[in-house]
Amino acid sequence: MNKDLIARIDDLIYQNIKYNKNVSTNFLNQEELAIVKRHLSNKCLYKIDGGYTDAEYCKVIFLKDKEDDFSDVVCLIADYDKRFINISHRDILGALMALSINRNSVGDFWATDDKIVLYTTELFSKFIIENFTSISKINVSFKKSDINLIREVKTEAFERIISSNRLDNIVSAICNCSRSKASSMIKSELVKVNHIVIAQTSKLCNNNCVISIRGYGRFLYKGVLKTTKKDKILVQIEKYI
Repeated sequence: MNKDLIARIDDLIYQNIKYNKNVSTNFLNQEELAIVKRHLSNKCLYKIDGGYTDAEYCKVIFLKDKEDDFSDVVCLIADYDKRFINISHRDILGALMALSINRNSVGDFWATDDKIVLYTTELFSKFIIENFTSISKINVSFKKSDINLIREVKTEAFERIISSNRLDNIVSAICNCSRSKASSMIKSELVKVNHIVIAQTSKLCNNNCVISIRGYGRFLYKGVLKTTKKDKILVQIEKYI
């Protein structure tokens, strides 16, 4: 468990209760969010917000009361023409790092055919607008969006026949490798289930769990489609692309 993260969370809970004010974390990735959720349980009032449903990077916001709907997450957009240059996620990240902007100061960001979308906080948006003015040698100008845009997640579906929904079976099917190699990958902590590292080869996977395999990508285990005549199972898996 990330002790520094838990210590920061406990300090924010203390501030929230003692001073009766809204406080929040920086943007956290899904692994950090999973740790925080397990730690918080029912300790306090909080919500998780990344600007839109299913955002990958989100803030944990500790609220003053049940009716409170506070959030300081804002959506910024910059127009650009993909006909002249194709901006990738890596290009945006590189430009952010060149400005010494920490990854946890911003939420999700991506490029479409005609615009760049970036989530950050209300306070930090001023810095972004004033200083984040170029990506891959093209000039960009960010402004606040009136609506929170949603990233379109694309997947490719495929089917596999496996003997059970044990993690080693599923990893073997995804990577098209032997079960022993899959077991070795799991024991080497190269596999995450729902953003948490899992070292148990025998873990049973539920429907719609996210499986991340280092070097192979991220997958959604949709679950069993049917049982075959040889008592094996046909499962559906989706790869994020």
